[in-house]
Amino acid sequence: MNILNKIITFFYALIIAISIAVVIILFYIFPQKNWQIRKTWAKFIRKICFYKIEIIGEFSEDTKMIILNHRSMLDIIALEDVYPKNLCWIAKKQIGDLFFYGQIIKKPKMISIDRANARDFVNVIKQAKERLEDNRVISIFPEGTRNDTYNLLRFKSGASKIAEKLNISFQPIVLIGAKEILDSKKIKISFFKTLKIIILPPTNDIEEAKEMMQKVLNDNTR
Repeated sequence: MNILNKIITFFYALIIAISIAVVIILFYIFPQKNWQIRKTWAKFIRKICFYKIEIIGEFSEDTKMIILNHRSMLDIIALEDVYPKNLCWIAKKQIGDLFFYGQIIKKPKMISIDRANARDFVNVIKQAKERLEDNRVISIFPEGTRNDTYNLLRFKSGASKIAEKLNISFQPIVLIGAKEILDSKKIKISFFKTLKIIILPPTNDIEEAKEMMQKVLNDNTR
């Protein structure tokens, strides 16, 4: 059974990789439709992986930025699937630098951040302001990396600095079950599970946001 699971997982990983390549090609063919392409792709992944999404709470129409916990690549896919506005993800520069696949960041005008260069943050703020002017919503993982547990890591300063510089609030969102469906590190896929998305009230206090998020995580995972 383990061998069969590995074969199935490899097959699905290959499908996902190919589908991302197709998405990038479609970005070039239909540059004005990148949001619709991403959304359609996200729904396709949900269908072939046979998972459900349960949404608790409501997305604020006035929100300019969302912050999320991060345990799997599925976090991004799920939000692209259900979020009602065009998201602009802030990602590590290394992702955008990948050969070909880095276009998944560049073509839809996501924002890359070079953590090794403190001066790069000025450029991040400039780009974030431009995306907001285009009626997009900034999306960021304040932990700065994937977390194997449901205990939140120390939040990096990026999210709070962006909110402060642009004078915007942010809406915390908690995802539960993403890694149990798609473990990006182990390249493991499990079927017929439910991903829970819990939407919290907007705030402009990053510590308050973290406390709310951790409480939701504790209440739903322990």
